[in-house]
Amino acid sequence: MASRLRALVAALALVGGQVLAVGVLTPVAAAAPAGARFFTASLTGPAETPPVATSANGSASFVIATDARSIDYAVSYAGLSGPPIASHIHLGAVGVPGPIILPLTIAPGDGSSGSFFGRLTAANLDMTAGITSFADAVAAIRAGMTYVNIHTAANPHGEIRGQLVAASHQPSFVVTADRPFAVPAGHNWSFNDYFPRSSTVTVGTTVAFENMGFHTFTFLPKSISVKADRHANGVARSDADDVTANTNGTSHTIFNVAGLLPSPMTCGSLANPCTFDGSSVVSGGAPLGGPTGPFAVTFTASPGTYLFHCRVHPFMVGTIRIVPARASGLTTDASAEASAARQASALVTAGFAAEARATQFAMAHDRAHVKVVVAGTSGAGGHVSIQEFLPKAVSLVSGDEVVWKPLDVNEPHTVTFPGELFSDLVPYCANDVPATPAHIPPQGPTDFTCPGGAPIYEIEFGGGNGVRTITTPSTVADSGIIGRVPTLPFALGLPRTAILGAWSATFDPTSGTSRPVTFTYVCQIHEGMMGTVTVP
Repeated sequence: MASRLRALVAALALVGGQVLAVGVLTPVAAAAPAGARFFTASLTGPAETPPVATSANGSASFVIATDARSIDYAVSYAGLSGPPIASHIHLGAVGVPGPIILPLTIAPGDGSSGSFFGRLTAANLDMTAGITSFADAVAAIRAGMTYVNIHTAANPHGEIRGQLVAASHQPSFVVTADRPFAVPAGHNWSFNDYFPRSSTVTVGTTVAFENMGFHTFTFLPKSISVKADRHANGVARSDADDVTANTNGTSHTIFNVAGLLPSPMTCGSLANPCTFDGSSVVSGGAPLGGPTGPFAVTFTASPGTYLFHCRVHPFMVGTIRIVPARASGLTTDASAEASAARQASALVTAGFAAEARATQFAMAHDRAHVKVVVAGTSGAGGHVSIQEFLPKAVSLVSGDEVVWKPLDVNEPHTVTFPGELFSDLVPYCANDVPATPAHIPPQGPTDFTCPGGAPIYEIEFGGGNGVRTITTPSTVADSGIIGRVPTLPFALGLPRTAILGAWSATFDPTSGTSRPVTFTYVCQIHEGMMGTVTVP
């Protein structure tokens, strides 16, 4: 799901009012163990040179690939004087200013609190600092000679800073949820899968689980099934106290924040891994406030095969096989990455095939004065999600109709004209009173208030606005949540009445409108998913 969803939940501090803190380490100017791959930094104002008087803080996690040719990173920050304008890895010891060696990709406009993540390769290297190879940059990180900082307009030389230090726990290997860097250029896909999907470890092994999308790593004791856990703790549940229908005719559905919080909430950092002993659920939660670095788990359960799954995306399931000490066939850094690469390659092939099938489906179901557009599809049993409208551009005559048909088994979507309305998730105050937006349409996820400054009580999935005739490029029309029925509602534990299986609109440009006229629309849930309808 889109980062907008994470931002809304995090910014409004919705259910339980709990603020989640990321464990951090005290920076020291010490070399890391040979071959160390996991590094963290605690970012503060006093660590800047010269020190900055601010209560802002942040945390960063970096994972060096097994071949040391790339580095994945996740950075979270809070309380800045304004949005970040830049962030970098600099060369320099503690308390010493130094030149940039690797710029990080920020998420501008997220405000004084937020997060960003990405992947660094040799293409990102800034060689003006005298570091002339990516291998040298990795060596500098391992030598304790690099720091991370975040720059703001008020503090252009850096507002918060932290030295990169080796994590006290160095997990045996990494399992990732999603693999955005494997998505072919020009395609808006996600991989609802774990890489690798299956692993084998001995009792006492610590593994890092890296979340590259909106997912959870939820480990289950053998007494709890995936279906039972998702039904109780999935991303959505029916709103039992509101039996009226949404504008689009669907029943009310609540975004289930509680099920997406970490459990327990006191562990999971590289400094303090959670322990899975097989007796209770352990979940890293979804990154509601953005990425927070790897979720570390030490496995002490009795030998056997245990399941873990994503509470957001049905069919996203992995296995951890725990074996006695000195057993053979264990997952290693190298075997995990090789398996993940093969898995990603197969999903890319499945993604292209799914795109082709969806386009053929749309063409085959066209009829006189009615065009069909596939609103998202999937392949490989739901493991690859095609977050695209197919075809992306439709041309028709005035008075014709377009029907959007979702085929994705894992993802809901919206069809929203003329663009982002921030109505995919609607905040409510107590007693089902809608929160008041400061602007129409809302300008962002925090643009809502409750009477007397009361907190937001719950979030509902949007129910559309009921407009089905599009007359101008500025006409506001929103489908509300649409999805593949009955697969998606069943998998989410919702009644079939909660999600529309299709949505349609008629295009009748206002008389006198200059031609051709193009209508633009988006999916509010998945960024980058957009299409056009043109009337010549």
